[in-house]
Amino acid sequence: MLPSCTVHMQQVYGDASLNASENAFHIAFGIDENYARSMGVLMVSLQAANPELPLIFHVITESIKAEDLSKISALSETLHCLVNIYFISIEKSDLAKLPITGHYSTAMYYRLLMPDILHSVTPRILYLDSDIICLGSLKELGSLDLKGKTIAAASDIPKIVAEKVSELGLHNNFYFNSGMMLIDIARWNQSDISTKVLAVLAEHYASFSLADQDALNLVLAGDVLSLSPIWNQIYDLGQMSHDPVDGTVFLHYAGTVKPWRLSGRHRLSSWYRGFENVSPWAGLPLLPPKDYKEMEIYARLSLKAGDLPTALRLYWKYLIAKFHAR
Repeated sequence: MLPSCTVHMQQVYGDASLNASENAFHIAFGIDENYARSMGVLMVSLQAANPELPLIFHVITESIKAEDLSKISALSETLHCLVNIYFISIEKSDLAKLPITGHYSTAMYYRLLMPDILHSVTPRILYLDSDIICLGSLKELGSLDLKGKTIAAASDIPKIVAEKVSELGLHNNFYFNSGMMLIDIARWNQSDISTKVLAVLAEHYASFSLADQDALNLVLAGDVLSLSPIWNQIYDLGQMSHDPVDGTVFLHYAGTVKPWRLSGRHRLSSWYRGFENVSPWAGLPLLPPKDYKEMEIYARLSLKAGDLPTALRLYWKYLIAKFHAR
């Protein structure tokens, strides 16, 4: 494991007998306490799309609120799944020294711990960001031949790929989005990928706009099996209006606007909210815009939805907040 970073407690919820299941599918998340809600909704969507598949979830976190732990416990019983929560301490670790930017927190680095924590649990792990919902079967991933590669992942959107290939000097013209990665744990650990990523971050983080995703692409260049976009359909609610590609399995609500926020006023938010409405988090209010930039997006989407009073009210609030932010 990374220096000084330890698992100080593990809590288990649900059916522990699933550990003995030969076809169990292992899925991992790295979250801070602000993402327990969306992670739980993702778990609901995974089970809804894969009712026949035994699911074992692994959550790496520093803390989760008591009310969310209670909901996770209830969820494990409802879904007949297994949830393992690994509480870590990173205060004196290398992770605590890494940069955070924008709406990202230190939790984005927790996935670097997963191959070490889970090496004796499962030979491969599916890592998912918690701002994703599942709309299709995982069977293909369960039997996927990684062809000797350490991970399988899907390309980022074309604009990001073009920028990053040039910026990072990626000779294979491929740049993956790290929100979904199918990881061969043994190969990852044998190649010491986590340590290499940390070393790249320590040297270059000031020039990275996407932090560990940039570092992962540099370290894993040529060692990634490219997947179809259906496995990580990246969608920015604040900017996009097109339909996801046919057959989308994972819809990734990337960007700052999320479907559990009021600013996520978008027709594709209804998919997330449909799963939330049948989860233990049903009935929670949508979260308000957290800053003036999100207010502007909420105003714009409200106008597009034909709600002129809300759009005008929010745009006025946006102008005031922007003025005071100067």
